Amino acid sequence: RLIFTSLVRPGDSREATKTVADPPVDGPVRIIVENLNHSSSRLIVADQSRIENSHEALIQYWPPLKKWVDQTREIARTKSRIRLATQRWEGQGKPNKLLLPSGRYLEEGRDLQTDHGDDPTVQEVNSYISQSFAYREQEALRKMRMQQVTTAISILSIGSIAGVVFGVIRSQ
Repeated sequence: RLIFTSLVRPGDSREATKTVADPPVDGPVRIIVENLNHSSSRLIVADQSRIENSHEALIQYWPPLKKWVDQTREIARTKSRIRLATQRWEGQGKPNKLLLPSGRYLEEGRDLQTDHGDDPTVQEVNSYISQSFAYREQEALRKMRMQQVTTAISILSIGSIAGVVFGVIRSQ
């Protein structure tokens, strides 16, 4: 199930299309991928650089896969969105401005890591999600420090003004 659903890009409606994923490096998922690739049914095509469904018809007409895709449609959309963002980020030299923004998208990334960390698609984008979290935490700390400095300056300014006003009143 995990392998086949990671090879599907969900559509906006019920239509889905096949997509390509990086092959797993090792472990039980790799063994399953190799077996599916070398079986007589040729349900997937895999080589050193990618894996994909062998036929678009699998998505349209194989009831178990259609059911799995329907069940995981939102998760699949999130994975697809984050995978595309990761590719753009990597393609443009990994600038901080292209990391996941705070809020919904960042939380979706964390949920993927937590709930679907063994998924090959999530493993592909794990570094991007982690770096996004680290950067946004640093950004939040910078904002908090800046607010603290601004507050301290405001308090000192008010104290200084009060001191000057008190001094002027006292001298009169």
